[in-house]
Amino acid sequence: MKKKYGLLLGAAFMLAFTGCSKDEGESIIKNDDLDNMIEEATVTEETFDMESLSQDVEENYTSYKTTIKDDKLQVTVNVDAQVEIPTTDKLSVYGIKQVDINQDMLDKVRTALAPNVTFYDGALLNIRTKADIKAEIEYYKDSLSTLGSNGRDYSPEEIEAEKVEIEYKISSLEEEYENAPHEVSFEDYKSDNMIHTILEKKQEYPDSEYYDWQSQQTMLEDEVFYGVSDGDNGEYISLYVQNNTDYGNVIRYTKNTIGHNFASNLFVGDTASYDLFQEGEESDFAMDNTVKITCTDKETLDLSISEAKEEADTLLNDLGLNDFACSKEGKYFEIPDIRNTDELYYRPVYKFTYLRSIDNTMVSNEAGPKYMEGVYGDDYVKKAWCGESIVIMVNDTGIVGFYYNAPIKITETVVEESQLMAFEDVKGTFEETVAIAYGEDEYAYGDYVYNIDVTNVVLRYARISDPNEFDDGYLVPVWDFEGYIDVYDGEDLLEGNLLQSVLTINAIDGSVIDHTLGY
Repeated sequence: MKKKYGLLLGAAFMLAFTGCSKDEGESIIKNDDLDNMIEEATVTEETFDMESLSQDVEENYTSYKTTIKDDKLQVTVNVDAQVEIPTTDKLSVYGIKQVDINQDMLDKVRTALAPNVTFYDGALLNIRTKADIKAEIEYYKDSLSTLGSNGRDYSPEEIEAEKVEIEYKISSLEEEYENAPHEVSFEDYKSDNMIHTILEKKQEYPDSEYYDWQSQQTMLEDEVFYGVSDGDNGEYISLYVQNNTDYGNVIRYTKNTIGHNFASNLFVGDTASYDLFQEGEESDFAMDNTVKITCTDKETLDLSISEAKEEADTLLNDLGLNDFACSKEGKYFEIPDIRNTDELYYRPVYKFTYLRSIDNTMVSNEAGPKYMEGVYGDDYVKKAWCGESIVIMVNDTGIVGFYYNAPIKITETVVEESQLMAFEDVKGTFEETVAIAYGEDEYAYGDYVYNIDVTNVVLRYARISDPNEFDDGYLVPVWDFEGYIDVYDGEDLLEGNLLQSVLTINAIDGSVIDHTLGY
């Protein structure tokens, strides 16, 4: 059974990829000249149209097997893959850009999933009452009374420093207690169900710590809607929208029977779950994270996966999101990210992931977000552009999660029918570059050893972008080499249990796409 170390794997991949030696990497991993790539998409000499490429793959490459081993770079790649071609007569090049979640989409989601729910501003969930603060004060006073008596060998200096820190915390809490309300009334925070700028929400609730936090993390002209139900009927619903210059755009709907999900995370991710795991992995999760989790008896999963998918498909149709196809489906156990309870619980759900489908071909988002961070001119910049996806989760209580992440729109058809490289050349590029992409050199951190199993090779669309335009880009045909990556760090083994993109190669010009850079 494979453990979940997705974040560690992602970090390891980014470090290894950006750590390619300059001399080796420059000749292989190219900074694409987009004008040249588009020109190559129209050249017919020594290239294939979709019909001839499909025929070539069907006759010669329905499966692909090889082993690549580089002892110096500590990378071993075992390939035993099916080669998949979409059923289409053409692949094109499309111009795209990020788009906002508009008021119409919010209204449609609210009407479809919570038609009779009164929403209140979610900022109220961050307001601490006197009872909340009093409990925390008592905790720190207990800590102070037992300081130095827990069996650890503290020096007098360490005990005194800890005492000063705890006393300062108690003093701060007592000051907060004086100004805190005895209770929070939902009626004082009734929502108008409209998307507003951060500036407007700060003006509406000038004392709100939540919108003060939002304003520090975003631009005042960025937009937000955060609505929650009162939970009086036993269902806790959260509905969140953000149109964020730095972190992207998203709409999230969650429902459960324990408490409100933390739906207002600024980073655009797959879901608002603390974790998702498969049946039988709950004990592993608890052991790895030194926590106790229990299965709720309030939510069940007796309906079939086909019945659940029918609910999900109906929702997409009602929302007018008809350009998506189901990429993955399965039964999972979800730990909702609920922060007003001390106990973690999990529930059974069916999870369906939908990706945009164009020309009967899915748009991949498996390789992670485009990301930039650093000082540019006089400004410190931190921006992310995640891949577009729709995730829907269903159990016997209905749709319990809807997440439309990083929506895009097609702005133009740049090349109507793109010419493509022969697969023989593409796999040659893969074999030359995969070890370099994951290999170690003096710029990388740690002592990673990679064992990679490639199980699928898929022709599909992927997003690339102009290095000078963060929010605009293109959908281009690519070959995605997918599989599983085991990463050793010294004697420790980090394992990933999710199918992921090992390497993505532009099917037009053969360049390796670094999704972190966006091209």
